[in-house]
Parts: sequence; structure tokens; C-alpha cells
Amino acid sequence: MKNMADSIRKYYDLQLLPFHSPMYILGLFSVIESLITHAPKQNDIHSSIASQIASKLELLNKTYFKNFNVHDSRFHEIAFDKLWKKLYSYRSQIAHTAKHEISGDLHILKSPELVRRYVEEQTKELLRFPLSNHEFLKYLKAC
Repeated sequence: MKNMADSIRKYYDLQLLPFHSPMYILGLFSVIESLITHAPKQNDIHSSIASQIASKLELLNKTYFKNFNVHDSRFHEIAFDKLWKKLYSYRSQIAHTAKHEISGDLHILKSPELVRRYVEEQTKELLRFPLSNHEFLKYLKAC
């Protein structure tokens, strides 16, 4: 339960940042990562953080979450797992280059504001999930 409390604290700390700040999006990803990912295994491309996020959120989307299909109206032209890989690429662009424009192969994400709203909604949904499914989230994080 400590992990969950830490993740909630991270989310509330983010409220001190302006919503339009690229650091806010980076922080949202930090919350998601703290809830569902583990350190990647060496020489296993399927355990990268980006792959874990895409596959684990897709599993939650298909089995538990009702609101995760919100992406259909915003990003209808891209599959759920590919959407999260693009979102994670955008996150990495912010973290590693300090750029936060939507361009090149990320154009499908449309705008930083759309990305922020979507990732924020998904983070909130993910924070609510363990309240009634704590054990499941613990196993999801480990796999």
C-alpha cells in the first residue's frame, strides 16, 4: 500500500505545476510508471517501460476500465497499444530533449493540450483502480 500512497502523493505534488507545463505531462507518466511498471529486464525488449505501459494499460482497458476507450474519439486512427507507445515517445522527447512540440511521427497526437488531458484522465482512472483492486495491481506491477 506504500507504493499506492507514494503514487497519490506524486499526483498531488503535480498540482503545484501549471497544467500547460511539459513537466506536468512528464510527472503524470511518473505516476503511471510508479503504479504499473517494474525495472526492465536486461535483454528483454518486451519489458521496456514503454512496452509495459502499452501492454498493461491495454489489459486494464479490456478487462476493467470503462473510460479508457475515451481515446476512440480523440485518437480513433491509432490502436490503443500504439497510442501509448506514441505517448511514451512524447514523454521521452520531453525528458531527454526538453522539446514538447508535436511533430514528425508524433503528429497523430495532435496537440500537447490533447495529450495532457488524455494522460491526465488515464492517470486519474489508474489511481482509482487500486482502491478496489489492490492485489491485482500488485501482480500487474510485478509481471
